[in-house]
Amino acid sequence: LFEILTQSVPWSELSGSFVLATLSAVMQRGERPRLDPATAAYDPPLTALMRLCWAQDQNARPTFAEILADPLFSEGGVDNDDDGGGGGENV
Repeated sequence: LFEILTQSVPWSELSGSFVLATLSAVMQRGERPRLDPATAAYDPPLTALMRLCWAQDQNARPTFAEILADPLFSEGGVDNDDDGGGGGENV
């Protein structure tokens, strides 16, 4: 979700084997990629969902079933039709 909103890779300044060790330590401290206010304001529901998925307590994170039940993914939200062709209509 971060990459969709920002069109960038989180922590892209890290490279090599350093990435995994650093990200593990960072995540354990509760740090998450920075999201500037303008980007967060672009799509508040998607931003809120992303932040829920980043919860430090894994039990507080939504399941995929909960995410798909979210109004964001229902009619009028994200195009979730099965034909793969987009178009935005849910049949």
